[in-house]
Amino acid sequence: VVTGSSDKTVRLHPIEGSLLRKSVGHTEAVNWVGISLEKQWIGSVGNDGLLRIWNFQSELICEINEDPASCALFAGDHVVVGSGSIRVWDIPTGGQGVANLEGHTGAITTLYCNSNNSRDYIASGSKDKTIRLWEQYKQVTVVKTRSPPLSVCLDAVNSSILAALTTGQVQTWSFSGDSLREVAPTTVSGPCTCLFATFSK
Repeated sequence: VVTGSSDKTVRLHPIEGSLLRKSVGHTEAVNWVGISLEKQWIGSVGNDGLLRIWNFQSELICEINEDPASCALFAGDHVVVGSGSIRVWDIPTGGQGVANLEGHTGAITTLYCNSNNSRDYIASGSKDKTIRLWEQYKQVTVVKTRSPPLSVCLDAVNSSILAALTTGQVQTWSFSGDSLREVAPTTVSGPCTCLFATFSK
């Protein structure tokens, strides 16, 4: 288990037991932590604008100056970071820039990656009240949401996108090629706001 905190640290824990490792280096709160799918790397981004990638021996692989970011994800050998824009960095080369995904006009609030037939798809949500679908880092389509999305989930195999919105609604779309068709939205009732939504298996 990897955790990031407002105390500027990233900590690695076993499921049960005491702390394994603690990483320092951020100068402000940590907003995102993640583990690569192959469990090669641990990553973090924070309010200080730093993207830090290291291995499980706590050896720093690369440190990249970014804008303060709230979300990121691993995609193979790359890490994708959402701030005011979406940038893609290559990890084995020490953080060489790969792509800049342009189109959103507001801060990026959420990112999600899924693969189908060895092709990577990324869904991004923004305060500009849009969700954009990218294939191999090229935009496929864009859809407007009723309010800014808090989280987005992508099922590339079944060609579906799901988003939890600030209004408490959950919007769903099915896509084919560059076209999206909305499924009737769901309103989540209760005293709490829906912060995250995902597909069941």
